[in-house]
Amino acid sequence: MARWHADLQEYDFVIKHVPRKINTLADELSQPPNADQGQDNNEDQTLLKPELFIKNVTSIPTETAKRQLMTLIHDHPTAGHPERDETIRKASQTHNWVGMRKWISDYIKGCSNCQQNKITMHQKKVPLYWITTNENALPFQQIAMDLITGLLAQHRHNAILTIVDHGCSRAAIFLPCADTIMGPGIAQLYLDHVY
Repeated sequence: MARWHADLQEYDFVIKHVPRKINTLADELSQPPNADQGQDNNEDQTLLKPELFIKNVTSIPTETAKRQLMTLIHDHPTAGHPERDETIRKASQTHNWVGMRKWISDYIKGCSNCQQNKITMHQKKVPLYWITTNENALPFQQIAMDLITGLLAQHRHNAILTIVDHGCSRAAIFLPCADTIMGPGIAQLYLDHVY
């Protein structure tokens, strides 16, 4: 189904449901009389000339012809650098070759104007702030502390106090504690385990 879906994307068509009650027998264009030849049914039957079809697949144009087409329907100031699907739709109105969708997709991926002016759909990340330190800092002279809470209780402890050295060692110490700990309790843990 995915392959058929990809193949049918090359064509501009509308699918309409015809209820069984009003669907009459096949007309002459779809099944001419005396055309049943058994296994080779409808072989060598041409009802309409191929030139009359809008989507007549042509041979692959030269690279120069492809780029001229993109200049008209994509790069030109009046074209406005449309997105991939719109460019494919415009190109398929006049041209159709095997591998056209992939070639146009690759062309748009390489278009510098499109890449510079592309609207970013993902949320930008806030850059991390590097804490500045003194070059001659001693271990644990400049630190950062944080509490990790919401953990399962283990021996009356359901949080972890993290103490990270931002000086020379960049070491980290993890101390179990309760999430109800206050400032004096944190100071006591720091005094007992770090200072």
